[in-house]
Amino acid sequence: MPSYRTKTGRSKSVQAIIRLEGHKTITKQFKTKSEAKQWATITEEKITQGLYEHRKFTFREASILYGVEHQDSKEISYLLKRLRKSVGHLILGNQINHQIIVEYRNMRSQRVSPATVNKELTYILRVHSWVKQEMGLMIDIPKIRMLKVPMGRDRRVSEAELQQILKHSEPTMKTIIKLAIATGMRRGEIVKIQRKDISYQSRTVHLFDTKNGEDRVVPLSTVAIRALKQLPARIDGEVFGIHPDTVSKRFLRACRDSGIEGLRFHDLRHEAVSRLFEKGLNPMEVATISGHKTLQMLKRDTHLKAEVRIAVTICYKRDS
Repeated sequence: MPSYRTKTGRSKSVQAIIRLEGHKTITKQFKTKSEAKQWATITEEKITQGLYEHRKFTFREASILYGVEHQDSKEISYLLKRLRKSVGHLILGNQINHQIIVEYRNMRSQRVSPATVNKELTYILRVHSWVKQEMGLMIDIPKIRMLKVPMGRDRRVSEAELQQILKHSEPTMKTIIKLAIATGMRRGEIVKIQRKDISYQSRTVHLFDTKNGEDRVVPLSTVAIRALKQLPARIDGEVFGIHPDTVSKRFLRACRDSGIEGLRFHDLRHEAVSRLFEKGLNPMEVATISGHKTLQMLKRDTHLKAEVRIAVTICYKRDS
């Protein structure tokens, strides 16, 4: 005998549950109880007669449905889109099994950070769970061991190192590096800047569609403005016309040519945040410039001495 469960939340729904001996439990979500009863009656008859065919979903299909239902942030939407390029053609529960996920984890760990790999794995499993619960898909959800995330990097960039890197960089990269160290902007944010986004009068740049899903206005220092004005204007309106991955590659090459080891482009963001605090800005002011949404994320990207970190925390609590 089917059972029914009413769910409340963003939108009220009724879940039909079919449990038959010798068969896996099947569930499906409906807007009304009458729709749920009709489906359950027909489905139960098909199962007992051996006529029921379990629908198969590719990850592409399932992740699109999941995205429509949850309306996640732009960051998660982008993550799901990236996952669809890698595993979108594979069938859930059939082709996306434990072995496939382990291979995917090991492959991605060679290219991105453990935290990024874990986030991708989490959403692969979330899509599985959602489809199983909401669409009545009879699949086993793979179990996977997440990667160990190391403690945050504490690599500071000395002024001498910075000057050496600039010395071995071409003009466009010099401006990108100066912007990163002055503002804490992310690599992707910098390369997307358009000429129309810059206001030399107010000394700001308007960033759209940032990683945390929000726009923000970033103040520009005299050094940053001078560097931007030195770049020739492009016909397409872009300031740099360069791919984010190219930025990282050219930065690593400049470091290698300078004899500098253990430095990544993202370390410039950490360095910028640390320098903003050292200039006397409070946590709320720094977060407004850098785009950090929480104190924990801000502290993670700040490489300060312990006593300065304590002062930052106290200041944040006082101002909040």
